[in-house]
Amino acid sequence: MALVLAVLLPGCGRGVQKASGGPVLAVVNATAIEGTGAAAIPDAVVVMQEGRIVAVGPRASTAIPSGARLLDAKGGFVLPGLINAHVHSGFSEDNLKAWARAGVTTVRDLCASSPPATLFQRRDGDLKRPENARLVAAG
Repeated sequence: MALVLAVLLPGCGRGVQKASGGPVLAVVNATAIEGTGAAAIPDAVVVMQEGRIVAVGPRASTAIPSGARLLDAKGGFVLPGLINAHVHSGFSEDNLKAWARAGVTTVRDLCASSPPATLFQRRDGDLKRPENARLVAAG
């Protein structure tokens, strides 16, 4: 089992950063792969707030804020979301959902097949759902 998390590297690090408020989710009982080339972290905690990772580290040394909702990874792996920088048909919601289920959290489509204004409206509207891969588009 693998749980894929979108990681914004400037907001990711070992140790807890000062939280600005909002709901906190802590993934526990996981092996974390940070995506930096460092060794995997067994019995890891990943703390997220407002959609950003604020801490990653061993459970013994990573603080979990009080009131955080806990998600048990049940011994599975967590890793950064993958980015595919060259896709076609990125404006298909079925494709965006399929990519997200496969661990690809962001895709880039060059929008070569339709007028950019129409595609950008779709990207910023009905395709912008949490169950879809994030769509980055160029005109």
